[in-house]
Amino acid sequence: MTNDSATDAVARTGIAYAFGDTKAVDGLDLTVREGEVFGLLGPDGAGKTTAIRRVTTLLPVPSGMVRVFGHDSAGDRMAVGRLIGYVPQQLSADSGLTGQAITMPLFFGSNALHPLDIMPGWLQAVSKVNPLSYEVDALRGLLLGTPAHLALDFGVLIVAAALGIAAASSLLGRPAR
Repeated sequence: MTNDSATDAVARTGIAYAFGDTKAVDGLDLTVREGEVFGLLGPDGAGKTTAIRRVTTLLPVPSGMVRVFGHDSAGDRMAVGRLIGYVPQQLSADSGLTGQAITMPLFFGSNALHPLDIMPGWLQAVSKVNPLSYEVDALRGLLLGTPAHLALDFGVLIVAAALGIAAASSLLGRPAR
């Protein structure tokens, strides 16, 4: 470990963490210099994820143990969080949940396949609150040259996008800000 913390992107001293009686990380010293690209390699269970989570403030760390561009991870978590990008190996909360599983109900609950007037009543109700129906209306109107409710269609899409971003930000927490 170097003593030149002015040029250290990450400086860690004696990192340790245990889950109950099991030591996940025990006395790790590490320095990553500004401009370096760093990868942490090792077998499963070696403590890589735990060590990275300590640096990224996702796990608590004692004061003075981890510094990121001069900021103490324990005392200035928000500044450290803004300075570090962390991409875990598994990005999905549920690896079985695919994009198709999310979008298919939206697609079939919209007016993309069938006109509203031939849909059953319950599907018409779903279509009224489905942002995809408004997107389909906007695209049909623009393609056919008859944008009847274009302002409403785009308004609903903007509100749906804002709600989606707000939901993702609150679910993801600090990494999304």
